Amino acid sequence: MKKTLLATLILTVAGSAVFAATNGWNQEPEMPKPTAQHKELQEGVGNWNGTVTMFMPGVPEMPMPASEVVTAQGPFWVHSYFTTSMGPMGEYNGFGYTGYDPIAKEYVGTWMDNVSTTFSVMKGNLDKEGKVLTMKWKAPDHMGKMTDMYNETVRTKNAYTITFFANGEKNMVIDMKRVMEAGIK
Repeated sequence: MKKTLLATLILTVAGSAVFAATNGWNQEPEMPKPTAQHKELQEGVGNWNGTVTMFMPGVPEMPMPASEVVTAQGPFWVHSYFTTSMGPMGEYNGFGYTGYDPIAKEYVGTWMDNVSTTFSVMKGNLDKEGKVLTMKWKAPDHMGKMTDMYNETVRTKNAYTITFFANGEKNMVIDMKRVMEAGIK
């Protein structure tokens, strides 16, 4: 009985080792490769300056200065840190991450800031021409009611415009230009 049990144990261990060796258990997992979408997001890394214009009933439109620092978080994600003055409301600052999910075939992003209590999770895609990225999410409006939100981003190498909508109505535009460093064109 002991010999049979020992032989079974040895055969099981040997069989598991052969199975592992022939099925790649001992190999390093292959790292995913950045897609064209990931590489395009990386092109936005840098420092940006521009304006934020709010659209609210009864309030005159007044562009406010804004700045953004976009950094790479490896080859798949970019991190944005955005600041502006909100006039009488004070300083606004927020940050988020944007990436591309090649399995779901959509852009994904997050956003948090100092004037809201919610964590936004966004999803979106480029239009057929590949020029406008639309991201959608739900967040509270200025009255606290959960609302369908989206933004449309049009980007060139050194400038971008994001137009924000709540319940289908334009409520904000961000216009930014890349800050050129000495010797870089």
